Amino acid sequence: MDRWSLIKQTITHLLIYSTATFPVAYFLYWMPHNVISILIYYSVFITIYFFIWLISYTKTKITIKKINTKL
Repeated sequence: MDRWSLIKQTITHLLIYSTATFPVAYFLYWMPHNVISILIYYSVFITIYFFIWLISYTKTKITIKKINTKL
């Protein structure tokens, strides 16, 4: 969705991705089946997602800057 802002795209992707991967983690017993474990799962998931997003965003911004200086 090119018309959406970057933050809207990111949050939508995060929600879809985390919703799709949670059943796998839950039914394969990658975590205990209780509320605390589910909250920990989502906390870890969002933290890792954020750091991967930040690295990707920074690398893309640097690449765009390099391309713009060559123009």
